[in-house]
Amino acid sequence: MSKKVAFIASIQEQDAWETAQQLNKAGYQVYGAYTDGASHEAGEKEGISLLSIDLADRASAQSAAKAVEEKEGALDILVLESAHHLEDKPVGSGRDYEELAKAVDLGTVGMERILTAFLPLMKKSEGKRIAFLSRTSAGIGFCEDKDDFAWHMAQAAIHNMLKVSFNELRPEGFTFRNFVTDGPKGGMSAADYILQDFSYLPEDDYIHSDENRLVRRDSLFRELSW
Repeated sequence: MSKKVAFIASIQEQDAWETAQQLNKAGYQVYGAYTDGASHEAGEKEGISLLSIDLADRASAQSAAKAVEEKEGALDILVLESAHHLEDKPVGSGRDYEELAKAVDLGTVGMERILTAFLPLMKKSEGKRIAFLSRTSAGIGFCEDKDDFAWHMAQAAIHNMLKVSFNELRPEGFTFRNFVTDGPKGGMSAADYILQDFSYLPEDDYIHSDENRLVRRDSLFRELSW
Protein backbone atom coordinates (compact mmCIF):
# COMPACT_ATOMS: atom_id res chain seq x y z
CA MET A 1 0.00 0.00 0.00
CA SER A 2 1.42 3.37 -0.99
CA LYS A 3 1.91 6.06 1.60
CA LYS A 4 -1.02 8.45 2.10
CA VAL A 5 -0.20 12.16 2.10
CA ALA A 6 -2.04 15.19 3.49
CA PHE A 7 -1.30 18.92 3.32
CA ILE A 8 -2.81 21.42 5.76
CA ALA A 9 -2.99 25.22 5.75
CA SER A 10 -3.07 27.25 8.03
CA ILE A 11 -1.06 25.26 10.54
CA GLN A 12 -0.69 28.21 12.95
CA GLU A 13 -4.35 27.77 13.92
CA GLN A 14 -4.92 25.37 16.82
CA ASP A 15 -7.68 23.42 15.09
CA ALA A 16 -5.55 23.00 11.96
CA TRP A 17 -2.60 21.83 14.05
CA GLU A 18 -4.77 19.33 15.95
CA THR A 19 -6.15 18.03 12.64
CA ALA A 20 -2.59 17.59 11.36
CA GLN A 21 -1.68 15.58 14.46
CA GLN A 22 -4.79 13.41 14.10
CA LEU A 23 -4.12 12.68 10.42
CA ASN A 24 -0.51 11.87 11.25
CA LYS A 25 -1.70 9.44 13.92
CA ALA A 26 -4.03 7.88 11.34
CA GLY A 27 -1.00 7.00 9.21
CA TYR A 28 -0.72 9.97 6.86
CA GLN A 29 2.49 11.73 5.96
CA VAL A 30 1.43 15.26 6.88
CA TYR A 31 2.73 18.59 5.61
CA GLY A 32 1.61 21.81 7.26
CA ALA A 33 1.97 25.38 6.03
CA TYR A 34 2.08 28.55 8.09
CA THR A 35 0.10 31.29 6.31
CA ASP A 36 0.20 34.11 8.85
CA GLY A 37 3.04 36.05 7.25
CA ALA A 38 5.28 35.61 10.29
CA SER A 39 8.80 34.24 10.05
CA HIS A 40 8.80 30.47 10.49
CA GLU A 41 11.61 28.03 9.95
CA ALA A 42 10.92 25.03 7.74
CA GLY A 43 11.47 21.76 9.54
CA GLU A 44 9.64 19.03 11.35
CA LYS A 45 7.58 19.03 14.54
CA GLU A 46 6.02 15.90 16.05
CA GLY A 47 6.31 14.07 12.75
CA ILE A 48 4.73 16.87 10.70
CA SER A 49 6.78 18.58 7.98
CA LEU A 50 6.44 22.35 8.21
CA LEU A 51 6.55 24.95 5.42
CA SER A 52 5.54 28.60 5.01
CA ILE A 53 3.35 30.08 2.27
CA ASP A 54 3.09 33.77 1.46
CA LEU A 55 -0.60 34.10 0.57
CA ALA A 56 0.09 37.25 -1.46
CA ASP A 57 2.49 35.39 -3.75
CA ARG A 58 1.17 32.67 -6.08
CA ALA A 59 4.72 31.43 -6.64
CA SER A 60 5.03 30.69 -2.92
CA ALA A 61 2.12 28.23 -3.01
CA GLN A 62 3.52 26.68 -6.18
CA SER A 63 6.89 26.26 -4.48
CA ALA A 64 5.24 24.45 -1.56
CA ALA A 65 3.40 22.14 -3.94
CA LYS A 66 6.63 21.38 -5.78
CA ALA A 67 8.37 20.54 -2.50
CA VAL A 68 5.66 18.01 -1.65
CA GLU A 69 5.67 16.60 -5.18
CA GLU A 70 9.43 16.02 -5.13
CA LYS A 71 9.18 14.02 -1.91
CA GLU A 72 5.81 12.28 -2.28
CA GLY A 73 4.75 12.37 -5.92
CA ALA A 74 1.04 12.83 -5.13
CA LEU A 75 -1.34 14.32 -2.56
CA ASP A 76 -4.42 12.57 -1.18
CA ILE A 77 -5.94 15.17 1.15
CA LEU A 78 -5.77 18.97 1.04
CA VAL A 79 -7.08 20.78 4.12
CA LEU A 80 -7.62 24.54 3.92
CA GLU A 81 -8.39 27.03 6.66
CA SER A 82 -8.71 30.73 5.95
CA ALA A 83 -7.30 32.32 9.08
CA HIS A 84 -6.53 35.91 8.14
CA HIS A 85 -8.19 38.26 10.64
CA LEU A 86 -8.32 42.04 10.79
CA GLU A 87 -8.94 43.87 14.03
CA ASP A 88 -12.09 45.98 13.77
CA LYS A 89 -11.96 49.64 14.72
CA PRO A 90 -14.46 51.21 17.15
CA VAL A 91 -17.96 51.75 15.76
CA GLY A 92 -18.24 55.16 14.10
CA SER A 93 -14.53 55.52 13.42
CA GLY A 94 -14.84 54.39 9.80
CA ARG A 95 -12.98 51.66 7.99
CA ASP A 96 -9.68 51.49 6.20
CA TYR A 97 -11.03 49.99 2.98
CA GLU A 98 -7.61 49.33 1.47
CA GLU A 99 -6.65 47.35 4.56
CA LEU A 100 -10.00 45.57 4.49
CA ALA A 101 -9.61 44.66 0.81
CA LYS A 102 -6.12 43.30 1.47
CA ALA A 103 -7.37 41.16 4.34
CA VAL A 104 -10.20 39.72 2.27
CA ASP A 105 -7.81 39.07 -0.63
CA LEU A 106 -5.39 37.15 1.58
CA GLY A 107 -8.26 35.18 3.09
CA THR A 108 -9.87 34.25 -0.23
CA VAL A 109 -7.45 34.51 -3.13
CA GLY A 110 -4.74 33.14 -0.84
CA MET A 111 -6.75 29.92 -0.40
CA GLU A 112 -7.45 29.79 -4.14
CA ARG A 113 -3.71 30.02 -4.81
CA ILE A 114 -3.03 27.04 -2.56
CA LEU A 115 -5.88 25.02 -4.07
CA THR A 116 -4.75 25.77 -7.63
CA ALA A 117 -1.12 24.96 -6.84
CA PHE A 118 -1.93 21.55 -5.36
CA LEU A 119 -4.63 20.39 -7.78
CA PRO A 120 -2.20 18.81 -10.28
CA LEU A 121 -0.62 16.87 -7.42
CA MET A 122 -4.03 15.70 -6.17
CA LYS A 123 -5.04 14.51 -9.62
CA LYS A 124 -2.16 12.01 -9.41
CA SER A 125 -3.64 10.37 -6.31
CA GLU A 126 -6.54 8.05 -5.64
CA GLY A 127 -7.64 10.09 -2.60
CA LYS A 128 -8.57 13.42 -4.19
CA ARG A 129 -10.21 14.87 -1.07
CA ILE A 130 -10.48 18.61 -0.39
CA ALA A 131 -11.45 19.72 3.12
CA PHE A 132 -12.21 23.13 4.60
CA LEU A 133 -12.16 24.04 8.29
CA SER A 134 -14.16 26.96 9.63
CA ARG A 135 -16.46 28.00 12.47
CA THR A 136 -20.20 27.75 12.93
CA SER A 137 -20.52 31.52 12.48
CA ALA A 138 -19.02 31.30 8.97
CA GLY A 139 -22.52 30.50 7.70
CA ILE A 140 -25.11 33.27 7.51
CA GLY A 141 -27.73 31.12 9.22
CA PHE A 142 -25.72 30.74 12.44
CA CYS A 143 -23.79 34.00 12.59
CA GLU A 144 -24.28 36.19 15.65
CA ASP A 145 -20.87 37.87 15.43
CA LYS A 146 -20.60 41.63 15.31
CA ASP A 147 -16.89 41.84 14.55
CA ASP A 148 -14.13 40.28 12.40
CA PHE A 149 -15.88 41.63 9.31
CA ALA A 150 -13.04 40.79 6.90
CA TRP A 151 -12.89 37.16 8.02
CA HIS A 152 -16.63 36.72 7.49
CA MET A 153 -16.43 38.27 4.02
CA ALA A 154 -13.64 35.85 3.19
CA GLN A 155 -15.66 32.88 4.45
CA ALA A 156 -18.60 33.77 2.20
CA ALA A 157 -16.31 34.02 -0.82
CA ILE A 158 -14.62 30.71 -0.01
CA HIS A 159 -17.99 28.97 0.24
CA ASN A 160 -18.62 30.10 -3.33
CA MET A 161 -15.13 28.93 -4.36
CA LEU A 162 -15.85 25.51 -2.88
CA LYS A 163 -19.15 25.26 -4.75
CA VAL A 164 -17.48 26.13 -8.06
CA SER A 165 -14.68 23.66 -7.30
CA PHE A 166 -17.20 20.97 -6.39
CA ASN A 167 -19.07 21.44 -9.67
CA GLU A 168 -15.84 21.23 -11.67
CA LEU A 169 -13.99 18.51 -9.77
CA ARG A 170 -16.66 16.13 -8.48
CA PRO A 171 -16.98 14.50 -11.95
CA GLU A 172 -13.24 13.77 -11.78
CA GLY A 173 -13.66 11.78 -8.57
CA PHE A 174 -12.85 14.51 -6.02
CA THR A 175 -14.71 14.48 -2.71
CA PHE A 176 -15.26 17.41 -0.34
CA ARG A 177 -15.47 17.84 3.42
CA ASN A 178 -16.51 21.08 5.15
CA PHE A 179 -16.29 20.98 8.94
CA VAL A 180 -16.84 23.53 11.71
CA THR A 181 -14.34 23.00 14.49
CA ASP A 182 -16.23 24.82 17.27
CA GLY A 183 -19.10 22.32 17.53
CA PRO A 184 -20.18 20.54 20.75
CA LYS A 185 -17.45 18.77 22.70
CA GLY A 186 -17.39 15.00 22.71
CA GLY A 187 -18.35 14.48 19.08
CA MET A 188 -16.20 13.64 16.09
CA SER A 189 -13.02 15.54 15.36
CA ALA A 190 -12.18 17.27 12.09
CA ALA A 191 -9.93 14.37 11.10
CA ASP A 192 -12.68 11.85 11.94
CA TYR A 193 -15.01 13.64 9.57
CA ILE A 194 -12.44 14.22 6.83
CA LEU A 195 -11.53 10.53 6.75
CA GLN A 196 -15.15 9.30 6.57
CA ASP A 197 -16.38 7.86 3.28
CA PHE A 198 -20.06 8.46 2.55
CA SER A 199 -22.63 6.62 0.48
CA TYR A 200 -21.82 6.53 -3.19
CA LEU A 201 -23.00 3.89 -5.65
CA PRO A 202 -22.54 4.90 -9.30
CA GLU A 203 -25.62 2.92 -10.32
CA ASP A 204 -27.86 4.84 -7.87
CA ASP A 205 -29.64 8.05 -8.70
CA TYR A 206 -27.25 11.00 -8.41
CA ILE A 207 -29.35 12.69 -5.71
CA HIS A 208 -29.16 9.65 -3.41
CA SER A 209 -25.40 9.88 -2.96
CA ASP A 210 -24.05 11.83 0.02
CA GLU A 211 -20.82 12.34 -1.89
CA ASN A 212 -22.72 14.29 -4.53
CA ARG A 213 -23.80 16.96 -2.04
CA LEU A 214 -21.68 19.85 -0.81
CA VAL A 215 -22.51 20.27 2.87
CA ARG A 216 -20.91 21.50 6.07
CA ARG A 217 -21.27 19.68 9.35
CA ASP A 218 -20.32 19.94 13.01
CA SER A 219 -18.96 17.42 15.52
CA LEU A 220 -22.41 15.83 15.97
CA PHE A 221 -22.71 15.31 12.20
CA ARG A 222 -25.43 17.94 12.03
CA GLU A 223 -25.76 19.68 8.70
CA LEU A 224 -25.41 23.45 9.01
CA SER A 225 -26.83 25.97 6.56
CA TRP A 226 -24.43 28.05 4.48
